[in-house]
Amino acid sequence: MQDTTQGGIYWVVPKLQQEVHAGALGFTKTLYFYVWARSDDEAKTLMEAYLNGEGLALDRLQQKPCLAINQNLKTYYFPEQIIGLPEELIEPDLLPSAFKDKVLAESRKRRDKLEKGKLALRAELALLPL
Repeated sequence: MQDTTQGGIYWVVPKLQQEVHAGALGFTKTLYFYVWARSDDEAKTLMEAYLNGEGLALDRLQQKPCLAINQNLKTYYFPEQIIGLPEELIEPDLLPSAFKDKVLAESRKRRDKLEKGKLALRAELALLPL
């Protein structure tokens, strides 16, 4: 198990304001994510930012974010799909190959959406009256 003092894997279940098509789930407002964070509050904030970066709006969380039972990153088939997971935690277990390039590209794409969402949320907060 890795050192989780810098973060851990949280299970986050957001309910969206709008319905989306989510693969095997079909049309739904409820999604399921893993988020790399230092606390449940940070997991919620990162989830909201990621959804914002996707052009989606959070209605509420179905439950309070909680640490995933499994904290061993090596056992996750798609660690690049964990929102906010630092690339340096994904890369060491990948051998140089086209697969590694694809995994890291997907990780960067998700990180870009997260950063876009963070910027949008900061802009919204700046416009709120005090």
